[in-house]
Amino acid sequence: MVTNGVAPHDALAALDLGYPGLEAVLRALDAGDRAAAQAAYLAHYRQRRQPVLHWHFGGDGDFVARSAQFDFFAAPPELVTWRDRERLGRQIRRDKGYTFTRTQGSRPSGYALLDLAAQLLDNRVFLPYSPEDGLVDLGSEWDWERVPAATGRRWTLSLCYQYFLRALAQAYWLTGAECYIAKLVAIAIDYVGYVDGRSEWLWIPDMQLALNYQQLMPFILSWPGLAAADFCTIQGWLADGCAASMEAVEEAPGNQGLYNGLGLLWLGIGMPECKRAGAWRERGFVQIADYFGDAASYPDGSSRENSYGYVVGASREGLRAWEMAAANGWPFPGRLEQAIARRAEFLADVRKPDGSCPWTGDGQRGYPDEFLRQVARVGRRGAEWLAGRGSALYRWGGVGIMRGVGAAKANYLFFDVGPLGTVHAHEGKLAVEVVAYGRSIVEDLGVHSYSREPREKPWYRFFGHSLGHNTVVVDGLSQMRLATGPQVVEAPLDNLWWSTATCDYLAGSYEEGYGAGHYSEPMVSVYAPEDYRGAIDRSLQHRRSVCFVKAQEPGEAEYWIVSDWISGMGGHICEALYHLVPGKISVENRTVRTMAADAANLALIPVGNVEVEVVEGRPEPDLQGWYCGGDLRPVPAPCVVHRCRGALPQLIQTVLWPLRSGESDLPRVAAHGDDGWLRIVRPDGGTDIFCAPRASGAWTWGQWRFAGAAYLARLDRAGARRSEECIGPEVSQ
Repeated sequence: MVTNGVAPHDALAALDLGYPGLEAVLRALDAGDRAAAQAAYLAHYRQRRQPVLHWHFGGDGDFVARSAQFDFFAAPPELVTWRDRERLGRQIRRDKGYTFTRTQGSRPSGYALLDLAAQLLDNRVFLPYSPEDGLVDLGSEWDWERVPAATGRRWTLSLCYQYFLRALAQAYWLTGAECYIAKLVAIAIDYVGYVDGRSEWLWIPDMQLALNYQQLMPFILSWPGLAAADFCTIQGWLADGCAASMEAVEEAPGNQGLYNGLGLLWLGIGMPECKRAGAWRERGFVQIADYFGDAASYPDGSSRENSYGYVVGASREGLRAWEMAAANGWPFPGRLEQAIARRAEFLADVRKPDGSCPWTGDGQRGYPDEFLRQVARVGRRGAEWLAGRGSALYRWGGVGIMRGVGAAKANYLFFDVGPLGTVHAHEGKLAVEVVAYGRSIVEDLGVHSYSREPREKPWYRFFGHSLGHNTVVVDGLSQMRLATGPQVVEAPLDNLWWSTATCDYLAGSYEEGYGAGHYSEPMVSVYAPEDYRGAIDRSLQHRRSVCFVKAQEPGEAEYWIVSDWISGMGGHICEALYHLVPGKISVENRTVRTMAADAANLALIPVGNVEVEVVEGRPEPDLQGWYCGGDLRPVPAPCVVHRCRGALPQLIQTVLWPLRSGESDLPRVAAHGDDGWLRIVRPDGGTDIFCAPRASGAWTWGQWRFAGAAYLARLDRAGARRSEECIGPEVSQ
């Protein structure tokens, strides 16, 4: 608020009065005329050569995607200055916009730009990225802490970002009606007064508003009726309260550190007339470099944050900072170029055949292609990575990728053998995602909601619990790394990785304990962290290996063998879970097969004496068989359970067999003994002999023998040995 003509944060005190163009400000202050100094500062802003601050709202998507972010330009302009009002005003669309959620995707919202703006005039807010909350009335006093009755999943984190102000800004340029821009300024000033002195308020919005308010400034400056005191109130808060909040953040997890650096960089480049502009730029570059460097990335380019939707989005934002710095003549740290290239290569490897990344952790689906194209534009690398990569292991992050040939129609398996991650992490170690000939079928479930309100909390816990992941649970208990750690590693992992023309093989283990579940997101949040007071059984260990048997000839089948050894004391119920996307399935002789018409499918073939159950849409309190990627609320979807009971150790083996569209023939699979030996008779008449024992050593079954961690022999129809792989070094039992 403005009290007695003095802003709560003094914009004039923040200025470097020796900066070119501020001479009139200095003269007015020397004369003791504060109002004239404020007017001179506003005049400087209208006359200055504007820094290059690229239009940032809505990203690079089409109108459907951008309108869900309140961007109603027919095409996103590269730059927006206050002098562009008439020219760009003609490019603002009157069409109805769209909503978007991580669960629904894009849908018509029913509201055009002027509808959204008119609602804001009446203190009612609709967020197209939280459509389930509906139209929320904040009251005549504009209640910043009002939470919708629907206990919105994103509302408490999104209202304070104030993206809705874009609707008022563009409505002003579209119509020329000053009521819209006057409301925008009033809301901004109300927020500045509201957060003044509130140290408990989230610091996260400060990052967003440093960008948001500067992107809105051209619209504000184009208003002839703008009061200089109001302009100085906004500028003063950015240079004082907002900047100080971000500068006080010494360490932030994952992408939050990046966004904090981006906020400071936007201030340093957008407000170069301020005394601390140089410090903001320097600190911003450091935090951005830290994100791609040691703070949020490992030396091999893999991410310390195990949530790829966030990783993709943050990586793209970091690269935009590179472009902004270059456009304004500020040198970008050289080490950042190398770090960004490493991140691009990592995301290209993780990228699934459909262009998305695995839906790990809390992030919505991340599509890295635009980031890779950006890398190609500014760094002359990256474009070739879109054509498809091979198999790879990132030892620091513990990320294994097994990929067949065929680019967009390839078989693909993601295997998480790494640590929990720094932020947005779930209890899903040793989980897999599976793509059959380009179609994603076995998926992580992401997150349905950040809300811990009574309606949402069971879902919040389920999707973060091991029961919501494609891994093994013991007695229905969850992994407990959020309570026991570790979140990151200090050295590359030594997981056995074997990759040849015949097969890929990767093994990992979980030994950090099992408990009732403690999914409480490890981040700064509107919700206080929850302490775990239950028992944790550290006597149980899970070791999973995956072998990708590759095609030897064009058109030949390729498939995976998943071997789960569960060790410990006493009797237990062990369950290997595979969460499928919604769709029809068949169950015959314990083999579960997806039944999509005119598309690729996957058969899950159990080995040995295991129970098979398919759970779909099981309600509270024992949730199972749900998917949160296809509708507003979670929808039923098959969860395939392979279960064994009894004294440990126990072995659960599963053959994951991809089927091209129209294919139906499956292999015959048989277990031999208790040591992990399998015989797989392929539909083409050939045979594969495989063994994944409990530990490395010397192992024998009939004529087959090896010394190592695993073994694969491939035979032709006549029984002649085509190839042989003894995987890993010999280690005594």
